[in-house]
Amino acid sequence: MIETIIRRYEKLTQSKLDYLRKLRRLSPSTLLKFFLIPVVASPATRHYQAMAVAGLCGTLHDDCGECLKIGVAMAQKQRVPRAVIEAVVEGKPERLSPDLRLVYDLSQAALARRFESQELAREVERRLGGKVLADVAMQLAISRFYPTFKRALGEATTECLLREELFASG
Repeated sequence: MIETIIRRYEKLTQSKLDYLRKLRRLSPSTLLKFFLIPVVASPATRHYQAMAVAGLCGTLHDDCGECLKIGVAMAQKQRVPRAVIEAVVEGKPERLSPDLRLVYDLSQAALARRFESQELAREVERRLGGKVLADVAMQLAISRFYPTFKRALGEATTECLLREELFASG
């Protein structure tokens, strides 16, 4: 049954997830906890593009390979416009709408531990609402979990993917 779940997740993410098989071998209970993360980290919201921006920013901060490819694939599955994904991945926030640019700026400031994140967070709450701010904060934090987890498990790769490889599916 676990192998079936892993294969479905591989199909969904368009990636080979052998580190999950390793995790199953090392600690099945930890694997089950790992599978719960998307449940708590994926709020059903009409602000899915803002969540994708925060998630991609966090993943890109810690990874430029397989985890980022998965993040791009997941954003595509959520029907986030390619132009939004490209703007984040290419570091061109000026291409984003004002609200998404605000989320991008908050994400970057928080990742860099800049004091301006305080004011940007207040502006996200004012313009988009407290729930969106909370969801963005959660998405940003959780998006960094996967690359860190893979590195700590000894399964991370260091190569960065070319733009064409990131958008192979869409």
